[in-house]
Amino acid sequence: MAESVCGTMSVDEMSGYLGVDDEELRRMVEEGQLPAVVIADRIRFPSWQCNIGSYVKLLPGLPEVIAALTEDEAGWQIDAGFMSVPKASLFAEGRQTPVEWLRDGHSPERVVELIRDRDLW
Repeated sequence: MAESVCGTMSVDEMSGYLGVDDEELRRMVEEGQLPAVVIADRIRFPSWQCNIGSYVKLLPGLPEVIAALTEDEAGWQIDAGFMSVPKASLFAEGRQTPVEWLRDGHSPERVVELIRDRDLW
């Protein structure tokens, strides 16, 4: 699966990726565990939240990040761009994107702080 800044997955793709049925997928969305967006009258899932290549299917710290993004209300395209662009304050082995930071097992709290402060950038 190719990743892009605003890449999304269909309901079938996401349920297959996670190994859950549509009912479980709906529950995850309703409980705020998984963001979904509507594009052209279809439910889609931003692909940045997937932990591709790992046995842990979703990014570590995703619930905290989703809560901050939901509170911020910037819109899913802005959220996707934010999560996919390297940040100077997320530095491990070079600047990292929030997605890379979380995939590497760093604290989601730093990403949450950046989300809350992003109106400043």
